[in-house]
Amino acid sequence: MTSSSTLVVRPATSEDLPRIVRLDIAANPSHPMINGPWENPSDAYKVFFPCYVLFFSLLYMHFLVSEQVNEGGKETVGFALWKEASDNVEPEFNPVIPESANGALIGYWVGEIESHKKGMGIQGLAGLSPLSSFLMYRI
Repeated sequence: MTSSSTLVVRPATSEDLPRIVRLDIAANPSHPMINGPWENPSDAYKVFFPCYVLFFSLLYMHFLVSEQVNEGGKETVGFALWKEASDNVEPEFNPVIPESANGALIGYWVGEIESHKKGMGIQGLAGLSPLSSFLMYRI
């Protein structure tokens, strides 16, 4: 007997956010913001999750998730987040950084990202933000 599975893409709900964050961290282990500043692997989740909750609350930010669905259930295997073009100013995100994390490195990366965005003049433009999937689902 063979088992079939289907890949489904749908709008994300708030219940998807924990899986989205775990997927983003697991799918990008060599990214500097994933592997660099955290003494404990769970620290990345503690910072990324509130950030994604903030993004989800913004009316001009949108999430899609892809799920593999089969007889055994469903598994989130990818997601995309994009921002509509608008005059909205993204709110500042000031996370609580765990004491064991390298706060100086995090501050450096966040500062570089913000400086880069301002230098490019991309405020207000539509854009694809994070996009992740497990390697076996990438084409």
